[in-house]
Amino acid sequence: MKLAGFSFDSNPEFVEFNGWGNEQEQNIGVSVKNMMTLVDSIGGKVDDPNKFNPFQSGISSTTGFNQIGEARHVDKVKTTMDAIQQIKKEREKALETTVEDRELTVIKFMNAQTNLRQMNMFLAARDQQLEEEKKQSEASTMQIDTSVKAAGVKIGSSHHDITEEDEIAAAVKLIAENEKNSKFRDKRSIELEKVQKQAHHTRTKIRVKFPDAYILQGTFGAKEKVQDVLDFVRSNLATPDRPFYLFETPPKKVHKNGQVTLIASKLVPSCLLYFAWEDVEETKMENGPFMDMMKVKDKIVMI
Repeated sequence: MKLAGFSFDSNPEFVEFNGWGNEQEQNIGVSVKNMMTLVDSIGGKVDDPNKFNPFQSGISSTTGFNQIGEARHVDKVKTTMDAIQQIKKEREKALETTVEDRELTVIKFMNAQTNLRQMNMFLAARDQQLEEEKKQSEASTMQIDTSVKAAGVKIGSSHHDITEEDEIAAAVKLIAENEKNSKFRDKRSIELEKVQKQAHHTRTKIRVKFPDAYILQGTFGAKEKVQDVLDFVRSNLATPDRPFYLFETPPKKVHKNGQVTLIASKLVPSCLLYFAWEDVEETKMENGPFMDMMKVKDKIVMI
């Protein structure tokens, strides 16, 4: 209406007619034509403007709007499913990462009375500190941007030529804003949010406690195998040829199958294993030596 010469500046309840000419008539004709084309393109129908009835809706069919809504829902579901699959694919790829540096550390608690709960709390806090240091670098590979930015239309003055593309872009922007502000979330959207927030660990801290209270710690990829841990422990023993095994407790669970991955063995994101010789019924401190202390002396941390 501004293009036609009406003014809304003085009072929003009234309009002022500033004049009428060929230019205003031409602009109104173009605008009406573009709007009719837009409505027709989305499946609607506009009655002949020459047969205007103030008591009848100008749009006699809304079938197209339902079709557009259904199509938009299908596209949204497809986009959400693609995003979920992309996240899973990226995370699966990240799990394949091998760890070059084992970050070998030998931990010794000075207080012999330190119980298992206190030890686990301290080690968990230490892990969290190390994890925070790596968080910035890992975040870039874990995040996937699934947002879609809608196009906007900026009209600088009343002389702006409004094209059909402008009107379609404005409609797209409105739809996007409505979607954003909607509180309704379908099943796929909830699943996507769940996947995005789900904890994902690509590495694990394996700790092996020996009967002499020393703890050997190493870093492994989530999809490395139990055999990799066994080899790591063996490489730091004073008697590497002597058969041994590693187990969890309680309850006692021996990790004998070296071909099982650490994540499948539920040893991710960290775990505490116990060391035992195979040739004795119960491994005690006097059954040492265990680790090659000369080899790991520079890696010992006294706590």
